[in-house]
Amino acid sequence: MKKIVDNYLFLTDIEEFDQKLLDMFFYRLSVFLNTFIDKPSLKMLKFHKEDRAWYEHWSNKIVFLSEKYRIESKYFSFDKEEIEGSTMIDIDDYKYVFLLSDIYHELIHAYQYDATQWMHGHVVEMSDVFVEGSNDLFTAMITGQINIDYTRETTAIWYFLRKMLKIKRLDILYNATRDIIIEPYFFTSDVYKIKKYVDLNTEGNIIKLIKHIDKLNMSKYIKECEQDILGVHNLIFYRW
Repeated sequence: MKKIVDNYLFLTDIEEFDQKLLDMFFYRLSVFLNTFIDKPSLKMLKFHKEDRAWYEHWSNKIVFLSEKYRIESKYFSFDKEEIEGSTMIDIDDYKYVFLLSDIYHELIHAYQYDATQWMHGHVVEMSDVFVEGSNDLFTAMITGQINIDYTRETTAIWYFLRKMLKIKRLDILYNATRDIIIEPYFFTSDVYKIKKYVDLNTEGNIIKLIKHIDKLNMSKYIKECEQDILGVHNLIFYRW
């Protein structure tokens, strides 16, 4: 038996998370990003020393470590009481809990790689700011789950869009975040007036911009960033 409640996926058996289910999330993400790529395949491992999940760009596979999501596992790192309070689900009725933010995060990496071949990672050495930051920001917008692993990088992207480019409307903030993910020419586009702040025609200037953002103290902007994330989420899903 599987159930999705408040952006949590509950499973009684790990076999319930199959390719068909991953495809459903992939197609839904295609709607959110308004684009389409070759869909990745699913790879489920029991345990590994790495993170909970990752995207293998050489095989186009989304990898999940099932033990990290098994409720009774010593590696389960989510707050059971918080999940039950948010979903009103008796967590003991299930064996596995997946955050939809984990699923969408790795699927977004597939889009990033397809669109840019990790352009931000190869051209810009400090890739986490734009690759992971834009990913976590968009993931949080569509799930409403502020379960962000890259808090500083996410807030930095928000700061770049909201404060440096002075984007005021939440719908434009959403679209700009999307464009960073799938548009390899985002940094040379005049649409968001990036050239007003720095000439991005050369590799050195892109690095200069990122280094500038990276040096800023983002901690004081975290709450404001989270408010905007929830504002976009509520805008998408008619919540007020």
